[in-house]
Amino acid sequence: MKELELEDGDMTFNILKDLSAFENKLINSLKVFSVETFWDVNKGLSFDVISSKQANYKLQHIKSKIQEWFGNELEYFEIKKEKIEGSILYVKMKYIHKFYKEDKEREVLFNA
Repeated sequence: MKELELEDGDMTFNILKDLSAFENKLINSLKVFSVETFWDVNKGLSFDVISSKQANYKLQHIKSKIQEWFGNELEYFEIKKEKIEGSILYVKMKYIHKFYKEDKEREVLFNA
């Protein structure tokens, strides 16, 4: 698997030797969704933030985006709600990467 790396203004392509770069890419993508908004067909993007009270909707949307962005790299992807404490949503994320064939399980927190 190839990775584009920017170092001191120079862009280089590298061959990934482990899963850490993919995990960084995945986690950075999840950061986009830490504050997520509803999509309203009539208004375009709605600024009503999807809170932890709509956790199932939020997770369904996040899962579909991850599969859209990284579906060709993932053999298996699952995300499920563990608990909600205040405005923090605790989520378990499991995946298997197609190339590395490693089972990974991570806990991810979303603030809403």
